[in-house]
Amino acid sequence: EQKFEDDVKVQVTIRSKIDLAIGDRVRFFSDLYPTQENFLPSSYDFGRYSFFNKIAMTGYATSKITVIGKDILSIQNYIDKLRNYIFLQIKQHMSDDTSGIAAALMIGDQKAINSEVLDNMRKSGLSHILSVSGMHLSLLSIICFFVIRYFLSHFSSLCQRYNTKKIAAYFALIATLFYLLISGSQVSAVRSFIMVALVTFSVIMDREADSKRAVCAAAFVILFYPP
Repeated sequence: EQKFEDDVKVQVTIRSKIDLAIGDRVRFFSDLYPTQENFLPSSYDFGRYSFFNKIAMTGYATSKITVIGKDILSIQNYIDKLRNYIFLQIKQHMSDDTSGIAAALMIGDQKAINSEVLDNMRKSGLSHILSVSGMHLSLLSIICFFVIRYFLSHFSSLCQRYNTKKIAAYFALIATLFYLLISGSQVSAVRSFIMVALVTFSVIMDREADSKRAVCAAAFVILFYPP
């Protein structure tokens, strides 16, 4: 028996099916082992994956899992529940081949992609499209900006009183932030969001955007937290 002074993250495999929700507090017995490093130079390095995902140990559940309560849901838990709901809706209303790609583009989860489809995407050099990054966030921001500005242009009184370009920029920034959160906030997406946010703020402040400064700012923030 080993006790941890601080909270640690473990990855446990469950053999039986059980209906669990994000935030459930469970009790069970498990055999835990330190994370294994790759044995072959070209094999998958699960130890590296565990280190960067802060997984301390892995194991298997050896007893019945009992739900003993619920934790107070944090903002991250609410986001995870929303991502899980979106994933379930995609799986329910789309075929297996298309639902995996849709889930990858919407919530950044590539686990449901058919292995054959994923292999074909890699061979064709298009696998980077499945990772949420600058192209996805930029397209969303641009589309939201022009659609909202076009919609507001139909209200002449509003256009005379307020700067609709800045209003559209605010809405585009909010939509891009929401997409970042539900996509899993991967490093590439965070970098892209920082650059999109700086360009959007330049529109709001009537300044000219500088792509080089945006890249430097994104690199500084990512290296500062989390490294």
